[in-house]
Amino acid sequence: NLLFETCGEIVGDKHYCVVTKNDLTGDFNSWAKNKLFVIGDEVFSNGNRLEADKFKTLITGTKIRINEKNQPEYYIDNHIGFVFLSNHEDAIHMAMEDRRYYVVEVAGDAKPKEFYDEYARWRDAGGLAALHHYLANEVTLTDFNPMAPALMTSAKREMIAAGRSSLEQWMVDTLQEPTTTLGGEVISIKALSSVYQFRSGDKRS
Repeated sequence: NLLFETCGEIVGDKHYCVVTKNDLTGDFNSWAKNKLFVIGDEVFSNGNRLEADKFKTLITGTKIRINEKNQPEYYIDNHIGFVFLSNHEDAIHMAMEDRRYYVVEVAGDAKPKEFYDEYARWRDAGGLAALHHYLANEVTLTDFNPMAPALMTSAKREMIAAGRSSLEQWMVDTLQEPTTTLGGEVISIKALSSVYQFRSGDKRS
C-alpha cells in the first residue's frame, strides 16, 4: 500500500484515490470522476463472476458511466489506471485466457516499524520529488505496448486456479491427460458428467 500510495501522491488528490471493493462494485461511483490512478484496497471477489465482470468494464472500457446520488447519470472518457491490492489468493476471478491482469505476489515478513518511519521521513524530505523525477525522466516505455496481453506469472496461475469451482478444476486436471483419465480424447457430455459424478459424488454437474 505504501509504495502505490506514494505514486498516488505524485499524481495528486484531484486525479487519484483509494477505494474499497464496495466502492468498485456499488451503484454510485463519484470517486471515478477525473481520476487517472485508483487503488482498490483489500479486493476480494470470492469467485463472484458478476463482480469480476464489473472490474473488466472498469479496466478496459473507453467510457465510464458516472452515477452520483440525486444527480443525472453521464459518461466520461475512461483514463483510469488501476492497482488492486489484496491478501487473498482468489482476489479476482479470472479465466485462463485473461489478458487484463498482471499479478504479482509480494512475499516476505513485515518490516519493523522503524523501516516505515524511515521511509516516511525520506518521502517527506525530498524523496517524493526524487521518485517523480525518476519516473518521468529515467524510466523508458519505448518497448511497452499497453494493448498487449498482460504477462502470465506464477502468481496469476495460482489466482486463476484459486477462483475455479471444484468442477472447473476437475476439468482442467482431467483434460491434461484425457486418454489416461477417460480412455480417449473423444467423449460425450453425458459420459463426462457421469465420470465426474462417480469420482466426486457431486450430482449437480
